[in-house]
Amino acid sequence: MNLVDYRKKLGLAICDEKKVDLFLSKAYMALSEAIQLGQELSPSQFNNYCFNAGIKVEPVIFSGYVDNWYKVFQHLMEATSDLKTFLYYYTVLLNSAQKDSPERKSWIKALKYWASQSELEFELYESGEDVFIFPKGAKELDD
Repeated sequence: MNLVDYRKKLGLAICDEKKVDLFLSKAYMALSEAIQLGQELSPSQFNNYCFNAGIKVEPVIFSGYVDNWYKVFQHLMEATSDLKTFLYYYTVLLNSAQKDSPERKSWIKALKYWASQSELEFELYESGEDVFIFPKGAKELDD
C-alpha cells in the first residue's frame, strides 16, 4: 500500500491533477536530496544537458560536479510546472548520460518509483542511444 492507496481507503478522492502534483513533488524532493548527498553530475552530462535544454552557461559555472547538479535542479524547478514539460527536460537529462550508464539506469529507476507512488504510468521508447518518456497510452507512441 502507498499513500495514494491509503487516501482511497479513507475515501479521499485523488484526481489526475493531484497525481501529477504528487509526482512532481516526489521528483523535485529526490533531485534536491541528490544534491544534499553530494551526488555528482559529470561535466559531459552537464554540458549535454545544458546544450540540449538550451541553458546559457558561463565559464564560472564549470566548477564542482555537485554544482552542476544544482544548476540542473534549478533549471528543472524554474522551467517545469506541468508534467509534459518535466518529462521533456527529464528526458534531456536521461539522454545526457550514456545509454547503459549507471546514472541513466538510476534515473530511470527513480522515475518509475515516483510514478508508481503517484499512480502514474509512463512508457519508455528507445531510439538508438536515446530514450524518450511518454505517459502510458500516449498517442505520440502511435506515430
